[in-house]
Amino acid sequence: MLTGPSPKTTFSVMLTEIELVPVQLAALQAEGKGDLVALAGVLGVTVGEWPPLGGEWDRDAVEFFREALAEHDDVGPFGARYVVGGGALIGSAGFFGPPDDAGAVEIGYSVCTTHRRRGVATAVIGMLCELAAQRGAHSVIAHVRPDNIGSLRALARNDFAEVPTDRSPELKFRRPLLAN
Repeated sequence: MLTGPSPKTTFSVMLTEIELVPVQLAALQAEGKGDLVALAGVLGVTVGEWPPLGGEWDRDAVEFFREALAEHDDVGPFGARYVVGGGALIGSAGFFGPPDDAGAVEIGYSVCTTHRRRGVATAVIGMLCELAAQRGAHSVIAHVRPDNIGSLRALARNDFAEVPTDRSPELKFRRPLLAN
């Protein structure tokens, strides 16, 4: 269910404050066109590398959220976000929709190469878990390629455990959330 705008969430990492900024239709439209100047203008930040290279950034997810925003003006509390830090766009993160019937919500994230190995993914995963718990989710799921060592470490730092999956070759991780 799509509801009102989601608040910004902030966390400090490696002397850089990062924010999870809810996506806006104008930003996703600029991103879809590859117009980094327009994307920077909408977000009010600098944009260098975009999309994140060599990560798990997902063009289909961008299109999904663009269509949802065009139809509803808001992707709701379980939508996509831009990761902003130090006045720059440094990644993307978010949820692939509301919790399922079991209360599980799936997350995705990608960090620009110039900001990797600085704790950004670890912090972003933690922020997404906190948001999910605040919104009533019971667990968080993440799928990752087995060769994405940085992501595997970031998930481990956030107490995710590997669980069986049928999405080969991806690995699936789950983290239960404390009851609110």
